[in-house]
Amino acid sequence: ARDALAKALYTRLFTCLVTRINQSLSSAVGDSRALRKTSVLDIFGFEFFSVNRFEQFCINYANEKLQQYFVDFVFKLEQAEYVAEGIDWQQVEFKDNRECLSLIEAKPTGVLAILNEACIAPAASDHDFACQAREKLAGIPHFGAPKMPHTSFVIEHYAGQVMYTTDGFVDANRDLLQPALIDLMMSSQSRYVQELFINLEPTEPSPHASSSSFSTSGDAHEM
Repeated sequence: ARDALAKALYTRLFTCLVTRINQSLSSAVGDSRALRKTSVLDIFGFEFFSVNRFEQFCINYANEKLQQYFVDFVFKLEQAEYVAEGIDWQQVEFKDNRECLSLIEAKPTGVLAILNEACIAPAASDHDFACQAREKLAGIPHFGAPKMPHTSFVIEHYAGQVMYTTDGFVDANRDLLQPALIDLMMSSQSRYVQELFINLEPTEPSPHASSSSFSTSGDAHEM
């Protein structure tokens, strides 16, 4: 609960800051009334430690998405434009990471979908998630299931292979704001804190929720 509240505060403060900056930039500029805005691209950096957990999984997933964006817009589109314009151009070979992204985010068979299903079951454990992932994803490109430990799996990212231990995956993915914490923030004496949590719906899943009826920490990394 503490970590979920800290993440929610950081996220909403950051979003509020970017929104305020964009609002100030979008004001009229002379007679042109040009629309200006600023965006922030936060490149986490690929992580590979001796022990890799849910945090490393989310960071590396975000990097896969950034890599896909880079490949699509820098290689595919630019080279297609050169060819269309008849420019003398030597094609640059590049590695497409769509298969790896599909492994992670495909529904209902990707790693995140399997993890979300595990989070619905009240008694589900990290071991249960690991068993389901190793069973359902066996033979899928970019996925590996080492013999030991049984609670681990391997993903072949564009930057290299990473073995993840599933210890803590289920709890970390369930790290959501409970209604009581939202009520607490809404009752703050600070009007600013109250405004940060306006229209924020409770995200604690019901015992009968389906995987599509609530969001998780992993869902927040989908872009």
